[in-house]
Parts: sequence; C-alpha cells; structure tokens
Amino acid sequence: MPESTSQQKPAQFQSSPLSFLAEHSADPESRGAASKLISELKSLFNLAQVRIDCLDFFLLSSRT
Repeated sequence: MPESTSQQKPAQFQSSPLSFLAEHSADPESRGAASKLISELKSLFNLAQVRIDCLDFFLLSSRT
C-alpha cells in the first residue's frame, strides 16, 4: 500500500491563523508582530462592541 504523504492534513489552527503564527512561527519577530496585532485587534473589537452597545441603548431609548 503506498504511503499517503500527499493526503496529510496541514496543522490545524486552534483559534485563528494569527494565533497559529504567534505560537508556531520560527521567527521571533513574526511571533511578536502577530501577538501585537492580535492584541490590537482585540482592543478594536472591544471598542466596536462598546459603540454597538451604546447605539443599541440610544435606539431603544429613543423609541418611547
């Protein structure tokens, strides 16, 4: 039976490609850059969520 090396699955991303890069890159600069980018994206997401929550509150309170 021939080996199925061409059918091997690539490494699975645990949560995202950036997380995978941050954890598995051989280049420390790439790991650091990916980690910093993840942190910045989380901050932006949190800020966007706060704005959405405020907008929801404003829209709900203006319907009276």
